[in-house]
Amino acid sequence: MSSILALITIIGYIYKWLKYRDAQHQLQQQLESLNRGTGQLHHNDGGSIQQPLLTSSQTSIGSVSSTSSFHPRYSKPKKINNLIFYLSISDFIGCTFLIISQISILGHFEILSSERYCIAMRSLIHFGFLSSFLWTNCIAFYLLRETFEWKPYDFQIWVFHVISWSISIGSIFSLIFGNVIKRSPETGWCSITGAYQLYFWIIPLFLSFLWNLICYIIIYHKFKGILSFGIYGRRSVSLHRVISRKLTFYLLAFLLCWVFDLINHSVYYFLSKCPPFTLMVLQNLFSPLQGTANFIVYSITNKMFH
Repeated sequence: MSSILALITIIGYIYKWLKYRDAQHQLQQQLESLNRGTGQLHHNDGGSIQQPLLTSSQTSIGSVSSTSSFHPRYSKPKKINNLIFYLSISDFIGCTFLIISQISILGHFEILSSERYCIAMRSLIHFGFLSSFLWTNCIAFYLLRETFEWKPYDFQIWVFHVISWSISIGSIFSLIFGNVIKRSPETGWCSITGAYQLYFWIIPLFLSFLWNLICYIIIYHKFKGILSFGIYGRRSVSLHRVISRKLTFYLLAFLLCWVFDLINHSVYYFLSKCPPFTLMVLQNLFSPLQGTANFIVYSITNKMFH
């Protein structure tokens, strides 16, 4: 389900972007046609040129206005939607290869006996989910920055790409060439061993949750301070409730999907024993739902920040 919903988000964004490009292309063609028509009037004879030029200018302005309003649904995607698009790509990568790995184990496929295949699957899963954490952190920072209107206003998204993709790629190269992904002969599942599990999974996951918590608390207090002035009249109380509820959704989506995974990995690493069976079930139940949770939360609530 998570892979499907993440894929729907990706396709929906691409569709909207293509429609926007098509609308822009049509607008450009109409402007060029109008400009050519206006230019031909300059070659006409006599004093009758002034009135046609005025009429042509008025027609051009009216056409641009009508063309701009003709595609109200195909406006340029917001930056927050761009970030959600890349988050969905990360979710899709992580969830899809997790499903493929589970099917390989349950189906007892021969390819599962290949250690290279096992390591490749574990690396791709790690890449998808780690980049998802990083994109979630970038979205939290972006919303925080937009709330306080920090300068420069034209923030370049390529910075987020460098942070999210380069760190994720660097981590899997470290895992592969560090020879720290080992395959369990009992289960056939590959996992990160030793201190690398702490550095490449537990700490990034914990810091991601802490960073999101701090950002959304700051955003909440900012909106609470604005609404305390009562500038929205009777709507201030209802707006306060809506904002607090939506920010809570952002945190709950992240917490619910990964808190059990964080607990289980911490128990396994620090106590050197298997976590309780109940926690393992909860981890396997909620961790794959990240794509679903992000689809629901971000598709419903991101309008608040537009």
